[in-house]
Amino acid sequence: MEIAFIIQWKEKIENKTDLTGRIKEMLDQVFKDVTNDSFSYTFDDKSSYSFKYDLSEKVEKAYLKIINNESDAKALSSIRDIISKNEHRKDFLIICSYDEASLSYCCRLMKPMGIFERHLRELMYLIITKAFGVDWVKKTIPKDIQDSIKEKTHGLSDEKITETALELLTFNEIIIYLFNERYINISPEIILENELSDEKLKTLSKEEIIAIISNNRKCSLWNNLFADIKGINKETIKNISGYRNDVMHHHTLSEESFKTISREVKKADKIITQAITDIESKIYTEEERKIVLSSIGYSLSEMLSKSLRNSFDYSNLGLSTSQLFGESLRNISDYSNLGLSVSESLKESLKNSFDYSNLGLSVSESLRESLRNISDYSNLGLSTSQLFGELLRNNSDEHNSDNEQDKDNTIS
Repeated sequence: MEIAFIIQWKEKIENKTDLTGRIKEMLDQVFKDVTNDSFSYTFDDKSSYSFKYDLSEKVEKAYLKIINNESDAKALSSIRDIISKNEHRKDFLIICSYDEASLSYCCRLMKPMGIFERHLRELMYLIITKAFGVDWVKKTIPKDIQDSIKEKTHGLSDEKITETALELLTFNEIIIYLFNERYINISPEIILENELSDEKLKTLSKEEIIAIISNNRKCSLWNNLFADIKGINKETIKNISGYRNDVMHHHTLSEESFKTISREVKKADKIITQAITDIESKIYTEEERKIVLSSIGYSLSEMLSKSLRNSFDYSNLGLSTSQLFGESLRNISDYSNLGLSVSESLKESLKNSFDYSNLGLSVSESLRESLRNISDYSNLGLSTSQLFGELLRNNSDEHNSDNEQDKDNTIS
């Protein structure tokens, strides 16, 4: 492992003779056991290293190369700093032209830096596609950045950009994309023409108008979608951007800066990785819930159909109850945001399906009342059988009551 320097006299120095002799004097002052081609140095931790060196002069420039056969980046970077920063170099301009100590540090930091950047993109893809779907590029990436992507990819198709856009952004563009405040997904003009149109203003309360305005103010994508991720903010990402620049461009690094960069990048990556795990778990839970809802829709259709088949003569309805419920409930799992509960979905369907006055008993009202109770079971806390039981129990009670009334009317 080696480092190399180009050393020149400073402009203010009047006597510019014997440059190599003066450099040799400098080496004698800061190192031990200096010979014509070697020296040693003992560090603060008492560890001692021997170094080989080669010194030559050409056209008022000295070329100093120092070699450490033990390939110790810490030792070699310390020698570099002593030569570059020591007070004995006051007469010289010293350029470090080659630095394998920094090369070693940068290469070791490449992997954790790459892992962090890939995890950051993964987190962004997971959250943004979940929030905006296939239109995430059009809805979230500013027009000037979209134009920049198309320019540097020579007109890449919209579909391909949707699949790879975050890889096509520079790290600085990612910072702008995440943290610059802007109107996301909707412009002020659209808000005024739609949400706050003259017609809608007549029906909106003051509080509702304030809520619409507040919900559509300029906001950064990070604050809008990523704010729950604690420990990562704009300052964190900007700091890592600076570290990334040092590593990717192989700037000079010391043992201390190597440890700082490694620690900060791994700390941030740990937070990002945990966020990814949490999001994947949440997505999995929602997928499970949609499957459960779909199953409930099918089962409820069959159970209600069977129950009602024995209770009512609905031959004149044109469609069987099974068909009505089946059609209404078939797509219940399509509520991807699960904003509507099973009960709300069924109530909406039943409103228009069973409002037939000639049935004598309003099935619609009976079922809606049952479903109203079901909506109180948050997160499907009660088992499906309990939910169905309560639904059918209410329906059965009303049916039995009607049978009793029919008997009384017959007797009378």
